[in-house]
Amino acid sequence: ASRSFGELPLQLPLSDINRFAIPDNIIIDRVNYAMNGDSAQVYGIELSYSKYFDSGFFLQSNLTLMDSKAKVGDTVRVGTIQLPDQADETMNLSVGWESDGISARLIGNYRSKVLNRIGACNLDNIAEDQASGLPQECRTWADVFQDASATLDFKATYQFNKALKFTFDITNLTDHTDNYYFQGNEYSNGKVLFASEDYGRSYLLGASYSFF
Repeated sequence: ASRSFGELPLQLPLSDINRFAIPDNIIIDRVNYAMNGDSAQVYGIELSYSKYFDSGFFLQSNLTLMDSKAKVGDTVRVGTIQLPDQADETMNLSVGWESDGISARLIGNYRSKVLNRIGACNLDNIAEDQASGLPQECRTWADVFQDASATLDFKATYQFNKALKFTFDITNLTDHTDNYYFQGNEYSNGKVLFASEDYGRSYLLGASYSFF
């Protein structure tokens, strides 16, 4: 919904703007504004394991588990949220083989959902929604998440001699698509697609020569 300056969930630094005049009765329907939150707590653990075999095969893995709580400030959002741009779980697993200057590996990557942006919900919003019986002002349903992702990459190198090396990479073998969605609520029947980014697979073939 469109709002005037006084109805926005934050105070804009209008007094710092002197290049042009802003009418007092202007209506705003979209504001992008960076601000620091009140506080945040992050706990996590990182585990890794590697194993190399005499045959040339190897295994490399990494797992990171995190839990976070952040307070933006009651004038914008009451309560706590997940720390933006932070995934609770990330995992990488590589299986490969190396011998006689040849190296090849298959890399699996996993990341859980990430909070991309939040919807405003202050005490006044909550009171207005309680009075109307509908979640129109308290926009927790407008939280935007980047969905969990699982991708697969391939990387190979060939050391032809001491100076010349060839590389071949394939990124996103599984043709993963990044999806962003509104959290939604019972009135939207759950998640609502916000945006979708599809970059497909990418291939890289290269060569490097060292004069040292």
